[in-house]
Amino acid sequence: MSVTDHPATLLAEAAAACGDHVPPVTATGGPVTLRLRGTDVPMIETVLARLQPGLQAAEPAGAADVQDIRVVLDAGLAQRLDQAIRATAPAGEAGEPHRVRDGVHLVRKQAGAAAGRRSGYLLWDQENPQASCIVLGESGAAAEAVLLRLVRGVAVRVLLAAGWIPLHAACVLTPAGAVCLLGGRGSGKTTALLHLLTGAAGPVVLVANSLVFLSPDGPVQVRALPTAIGLRTPTIALFPALRGHIGDGADEASRTYLSAPAVASAFGVEQTAGGPVTAFVDVAFRGARRAAWRVLDTGQGEAALAAAYLPDGLLDDPHEHARLAADHTRGHRQRLQQCAESVRAARCESGTTGTAAVLGREVAKLVAQAAR
Repeated sequence: MSVTDHPATLLAEAAAACGDHVPPVTATGGPVTLRLRGTDVPMIETVLARLQPGLQAAEPAGAADVQDIRVVLDAGLAQRLDQAIRATAPAGEAGEPHRVRDGVHLVRKQAGAAAGRRSGYLLWDQENPQASCIVLGESGAAAEAVLLRLVRGVAVRVLLAAGWIPLHAACVLTPAGAVCLLGGRGSGKTTALLHLLTGAAGPVVLVANSLVFLSPDGPVQVRALPTAIGLRTPTIALFPALRGHIGDGADEASRTYLSAPAVASAFGVEQTAGGPVTAFVDVAFRGARRAAWRVLDTGQGEAALAAAYLPDGLLDDPHEHARLAADHTRGHRQRLQQCAESVRAARCESGTTGTAAVLGREVAKLVAQAAR
């Protein structure tokens, strides 16, 4: 790598290319405040709109904990960043690379498929971890997707740093509080979520499909940032509101990815960033049998939360761990225990028959109990 290709030099060039004269666009939600600036303001506003309602537009803030993100569109600089990554690539490297040299971090992320695939580059100095530069070679849908991934990664890292606990769960908000549906891939939690969106247990608002964050400080709270919702063809077929989204030639193994707003709109519900938690429901699909329900005691509820806990919490943004304190997960088990001690928990063993009726009836009971 030549002197001119040192990541520190590239970071300085990216920061200068954006400049302080560009007015910032600020978004905030819970402990997260992001201040973005760049010459392509419409693209930044589009990406921030896709993070609503988790992050909402706000007046420019001057707080010390604001994350400052500069977004640069520069094909030449993007090419040099790619060359810097390739020049130091180890043999057989796979995935999205993360380089560190003299305290300056360089990450490449991609989005899109085949000829439409585009890259974005994240730069930051560990002496100033609250500032980032993102470099894109061009605009367009794939570039926006890369920018979304990088910006969301920063926001998630701030939630973790503030002590929020990452959980693999879907979530809806009822008039009495949030119901979190726990479960891993294939557990049936997405199907359970869709049943609740139909109004099976009464009026609800969509919070999240796969990733939420909990805080036991005071009443247990849940927050989420929108992610795409992956739906298998048989799942879509169960819900008339979604059948128009099955693509031509889709088979049972196919997945259709819809945005959270698209799913909320299909069911005629609103979205929200979160709220106080009124119940945890551990969902497990049990195949060709009738659905069953049972209440869990505190120990069983804690075990269900522990099973749904995401140790890294960042999904496809593990590089953001470099900006977290090394002990950011300390006490998570104890904090999950606090959640289990103060919130009701139950288990829904869903099946091919009776799931909607059982889930609707029992969740409605939980909501009614919480309302009292």
